[in-house]
Amino acid sequence: MPYSQMKEANPLAITRGKGVWLETEGGGKLLDAISSWWVNLHGHARPEIAEAIYQQALKL
Repeated sequence: MPYSQMKEANPLAITRGKGVWLETEGGGKLLDAISSWWVNLHGHARPEIAEAIYQQALKL
């Protein structure tokens, strides 16, 4: 809800993302069709991306 006033917004609590899917607190699944470019290109929670970030963090 990027262009909503916070007092009017009714955000969903997202507990995890995997691939193109988001999971809500209640266990529902939503297709993430409006996320950022990076998620649209690569998806959520890609293990190889997480590993690359981890390896880089160890160096810095």
